[in-house]
Amino acid sequence: MKKDLQKAYKLSHQVLSLTGINFTRQTVIGYTELTLLPTKDSIRYIWVNCKQCCVYKVCFNDVLEVPFQYYDPLLNVCQDDNKTRNIEFLNSCLSTAVTSVNPELGRGELLVTVPSEAQHMIQEGKPLRVSIEFSLEKPQCGLHFVIPQGEGSIAEVRGLCGSGGGGGGGSGSSSKSHHNDQGGTSYSGKDVFYFSVKNAHACSPRYIDMYYKKSQLIMRMLEIRIGHELMMPFTVYVDPYMNELTHFCLPQLLPVMKACSKYLHQAFEFFEEMLSIRYPYTSYKQVYVDEAYSDLQSYATMSVVSQNLLCSSRIIDQVYETREVIVLSVARQFFGCFLTRYSWSDSWLCEGVARYLTGLYLKKYFGFNHYKHWIHSELQSVVEYEEEFGSIVLDPSSCPTEPKIPTLASLNRSSKQGSPSNSNTPAKPSFSETGRNRHFGAGGGRSSTPSGSSSVNTSTPFGSGGGGGGGSGSSSKSHHNDQGGTSYSGKDVFYFSVKNAHACSPRYIDMYYKKSQLIMRMLEIRIGHELMMQVLNKHLSLGLIASEQNICSGWSHLLLSTANFTNQIFTVTGKNITTFCDQCVREGGHAKFKMNFLFNRKRNIVEMTIEQPCINETGIKRYDGPLMVWIQELDGTFKHTLQIEHTVAKKEIVCHSKSRRNKKKKIPLCTGEEVDMDLSHLDADSPVLWLRLDPELSMMRSVRVHQPDNQWQYQLRHERDVTAQIDAINALHAMAKAGNVSVEMRNSLNAVLENENVYYKVRCAAAHCLTTVANSMAATWNGPPAMMQIFRKMFGSYSCPNIIKQHDFDNLQNYFILKTLPVAMAGLRNIHQTCPPEVLAFLFDLFKYSDNTKNQMSDNFYRASLVDALAAAVSPAAVQHDPASITPDTLSDSYRKILSEIVRYLNLDKILPCYKLTVTVSCLRAIRVLQKNGHLPPKSSIFMNYAAYPVFIDVRLSAIDQLIDFLPSCGGINELNFLLNLAETDPMPRVRYEVLRRLTLNKPFKMGEGHKLDTEPLVERLWAMMNNNNSYDSRIRGAAMDLYYALYGRRRPSCIPASSSEPVILHSSLHTPVNPKGPLDRGPIMAPRRINTHASPGYRGGSMGPQVVSLDDPSIVQTLDVGVINRPGHRVGVSPIAGAVRVKEEVLDVSEEDSPSVWPSHVSDSSVSLPDGDAAGPERAHKSSSKKRKKDKKHKRHKRVKHERLPRFDKFLVQDANLSSPESSNPPSPTGFGTSDNSASVASAPGTGLGSGVMPVQFPTILGTIAGLKQEKPDDDHTLSEGEVD
Repeated sequence: MKKDLQKAYKLSHQVLSLTGINFTRQTVIGYTELTLLPTKDSIRYIWVNCKQCCVYKVCFNDVLEVPFQYYDPLLNVCQDDNKTRNIEFLNSCLSTAVTSVNPELGRGELLVTVPSEAQHMIQEGKPLRVSIEFSLEKPQCGLHFVIPQGEGSIAEVRGLCGSGGGGGGGSGSSSKSHHNDQGGTSYSGKDVFYFSVKNAHACSPRYIDMYYKKSQLIMRMLEIRIGHELMMPFTVYVDPYMNELTHFCLPQLLPVMKACSKYLHQAFEFFEEMLSIRYPYTSYKQVYVDEAYSDLQSYATMSVVSQNLLCSSRIIDQVYETREVIVLSVARQFFGCFLTRYSWSDSWLCEGVARYLTGLYLKKYFGFNHYKHWIHSELQSVVEYEEEFGSIVLDPSSCPTEPKIPTLASLNRSSKQGSPSNSNTPAKPSFSETGRNRHFGAGGGRSSTPSGSSSVNTSTPFGSGGGGGGGSGSSSKSHHNDQGGTSYSGKDVFYFSVKNAHACSPRYIDMYYKKSQLIMRMLEIRIGHELMMQVLNKHLSLGLIASEQNICSGWSHLLLSTANFTNQIFTVTGKNITTFCDQCVREGGHAKFKMNFLFNRKRNIVEMTIEQPCINETGIKRYDGPLMVWIQELDGTFKHTLQIEHTVAKKEIVCHSKSRRNKKKKIPLCTGEEVDMDLSHLDADSPVLWLRLDPELSMMRSVRVHQPDNQWQYQLRHERDVTAQIDAINALHAMAKAGNVSVEMRNSLNAVLENENVYYKVRCAAAHCLTTVANSMAATWNGPPAMMQIFRKMFGSYSCPNIIKQHDFDNLQNYFILKTLPVAMAGLRNIHQTCPPEVLAFLFDLFKYSDNTKNQMSDNFYRASLVDALAAAVSPAAVQHDPASITPDTLSDSYRKILSEIVRYLNLDKILPCYKLTVTVSCLRAIRVLQKNGHLPPKSSIFMNYAAYPVFIDVRLSAIDQLIDFLPSCGGINELNFLLNLAETDPMPRVRYEVLRRLTLNKPFKMGEGHKLDTEPLVERLWAMMNNNNSYDSRIRGAAMDLYYALYGRRRPSCIPASSSEPVILHSSLHTPVNPKGPLDRGPIMAPRRINTHASPGYRGGSMGPQVVSLDDPSIVQTLDVGVINRPGHRVGVSPIAGAVRVKEEVLDVSEEDSPSVWPSHVSDSSVSLPDGDAAGPERAHKSSSKKRKKDKKHKRHKRVKHERLPRFDKFLVQDANLSSPESSNPPSPTGFGTSDNSASVASAPGTGLGSGVMPVQFPTILGTIAGLKQEKPDDDHTLSEGEVD
């Protein structure tokens, strides 16, 4: 097999040219030329990854037109089965499909046949130039056209941007990235360039500047950005500190971009000084775009960043996240772009080193406490994932479950059997004709990696040009060799393949990269920081030397592999880390320890028992080796290294201190500091204050230490390590939940909360822990509510402590405490399990006296926290009313005030929008909390309005979260349909992915509980997302697999009929009739209602949702469920379910031949044998002989099913496509308002996506009200409700 995979040619040169770009039709026309160097005497076939492209012609040496074939197995993954709904079967088919076009194995979608006329050039060893003419038409993924809607939208085109490497194949243009068996890249620096359209019409650019990179680099790290400067120019800003750095953004965002980019040069200087090497390129560009595929996408000499990360100098909370992303983009230029991975199995190296270097920057500029807390949180997330799903293996190359690579003959046989037949794929997926108008792929061009990029995005889990569809950016060919290593014998417990990025779960790859960073830090602890920097410098130095060579022999140093990295460490340091790689890289899982100890006073020793009780559970492995234990005694901190050789290890450690009776002496800590401690609560016979296991986080582990609460309190108050303090708070929190509380515990938490020398995140965690302690002591609590005196002491006015003083956020620690304390206090409950009246009055005073007029910083996050505090103060209604009878009169005075404040802040955020609409996000959460506790009717229409495009993405995601939370208890088919429509048809790829990801984290129903939403149409719709609807975006396909597994596991869904002969009743609102001209022929399950993408002429992007709400009308409860759409010419109050039509399900007596199929008609029915299905032969003859008798029985059976089985299917409402008005054909859009003249003070700019003070033109002012609007139902329109029997 290995001999068969050996490449017969090398790629030495590539030219890529985009000759036409049409923003109106969203098409790109291009040309690429590949120069191949034969390594064998004969070449029969050349494989090229060419997803989504319409290929017109393939020529050799510009004169010889050659035949070619196209086959993309990902267009329909499970081609031979139309009834199996088992995720194991899908995973098997998907693994085979992505392997058959994997460029790492020398495969691709486009197969070029080398004719006999060209064999003489191959035998002579002459270079062979392969030219391909192609086009892309309305790409589904990879290339993303951001075009505002409304009048003059073409004149407002912002440009062509990449949507990340999420697809299973190429996007944009043709590139070929081949790494030969020696690991060398075969590119010339001459063919890597950056396109900038200087003068262009809507149809095609006239002039293209090509900025050549003078150094060699991997083609998959190339990004192509195109901006029409005549239509909507990007503002170019040259960094004043380093002229090599250039920033691009929309003109209105220039001030905030200057504020965010002033730290970029600092990151370059930090990495150059730490790595002792210069930046490998001559320039760097940072581009901020709207509707980005992810927050960061890194390419050679350029990074594409979401403009939502931009913030002004007045914003506090966003600065930390923005700077971390910017620093990571610089680190990836060294490791990830300049030095890139050898194969997918080595991708942990590039991303791990980049994140490791980012952590070093954070440790220097954000502080050691921030860095240590970040590492601790990353470790906890990885451990939790492994215990839930399975072990994460960083180098899966030795996994023995690699699917068999199909041969050309098998591909031709499968292509003759058929693939989806529609307008986007040819009826026969394999062609050998020649000619100029041969269209292949899906309708000519759906890209799956960054914009026109012939590379793979390092910032997303799917980039690398390899895997399932291959190259990114264009018809690309990228071959990597797998590295050898210790065989991995563990069983693959996942429901997806870990050997290919295009078949992996997005959540798995996120944790995969987090674990790679932790492994890099563990390696630094083993070999030392200085030696680690020398190893990285060695790799970069060899890469710089290789990039200046004109021959391919030395280019292997531009690639990182696990074996090469291990050899370099041995060369530089003399240390062999093979055992470390075998245990931590080629094997997954983590150790789990449970420790108990007891002090023996007679022998003055600590008797310790360390257990590994869960070694057979998911994600947990047995650990044998050294383990560090720190014991804090009265005379100081003593470190011990224990050797763990069994699952139950009993150790004895001699104490260095003696117990103290009445002697007072300062106690030294591990930092060398000496402190005074109150030892009155310590055991008089024990010198042990507390004990820690693996305090340096030097291994992948989960630790549970059992010690008394007084020792946890000592550790919390006097330990200086933030991870030890967080562990102590978690332990005290668990004790408080179990009712094991004391006054000393309360005093310890208060002391930490008031101590300004403690890290602010520890203080915030202590505040929330104090809430749990106070609730457990509600019956015996004396004095004012917990934390009330602390808040008034820190933030109360000097003359009147009950009134908060004017805001001053110069002290950042006090700012975060100010945000946390109201939320923590709102969680307090009295003996009646309601929020104390004193706390509610305190919260209302905060709303009343909040004054930010003299503060230089923005208070939007603080105001959002106040709304969150009101939501936390809500408790279940004392009297549960019928949702239809809930009115303002049924609300108590306190909850009427809570609702009034929430509505007031919601309206204020529309008139004066804050940064990223954080207040609106919190208000939506608060409204949902009121609904869950019975204070508002559980209606979802307000969340649907806010979740629709083109509302600002943060508001949309918040509304989506509330809709998902709405599903388990009171949700129905309408809400689920709306979410699935977003996942299928939303214009923003990131929203489509987020809907599926959030549904997975908060499942609408539990597996096997028989929920009303657990229906066959849901199964079919999810199956279509995994099977054929997302063939170009592997991130969305992987998210759909995650959701399917969360709902149904590995089994076949119970709602699917066991036999194909049983009647299948499909709900009408989950599907619509077949669209023969649609992009994918999904049969009767195709139903999504496309979201309206036409906004008002005022503005396209970043709207805020429905209109302003008023409390003047008594029907405020119903008002929250109604939106007002202000369109030119009319103003209507609309209910999201207006115009709903009655749907009646019928069971038709259809024959087996006429029954609808969920798969294309050309797929043979005989290719699948379902359980309990009809047999062939004599039984079929028997059926034909008793046809009349069967028909009578069948009629009776269908009649019985109609009256008996039908009630168990849910009846539901179908939204009419015309929601805005009887005359309008467009569904209502939350942003369809007329622009008010009073909004001039709140300027905003199209596509900016930020709030007040950052991008003033983003959000229009809304001055209308919708008080008292209520949708009336026509008397003659009877609509079946859910569960109602017709």
